[in-house]
Amino acid sequence: MQPKKTIAFSGEAMLFCALILLLIITGVGLIGMHGRVVAINYRVQQVNREISRLQEEREYLNIEVKKLASLERIEHIAINELGMQYPEKRQWLLLSSRGNITN
Repeated sequence: MQPKKTIAFSGEAMLFCALILLLIITGVGLIGMHGRVVAINYRVQQVNREISRLQEEREYLNIEVKKLASLERIEHIAINELGMQYPEKRQWLLLSSRGNITN
């Protein structure tokens, strides 16, 4: 049997290997952090687009509410679709606090 050969590293070679290993670990860490930053920026852009879409929808719905609540529209529906009419001078009902109806 032959004796096992051992490779002896000098102090400079060990230091060089340690530095290379440290650079590799640092590089992998920086790449990982950059990947996270890119992913977070992408998510922020998605959220900003969603916020813009929701703001536009809210503006549209506010306009719809104003259109549907307009007095002209309500009057038109009351007169033309529900058959209501303006009261004559003597068609007023007075309600007392007890709920009795008087003419």
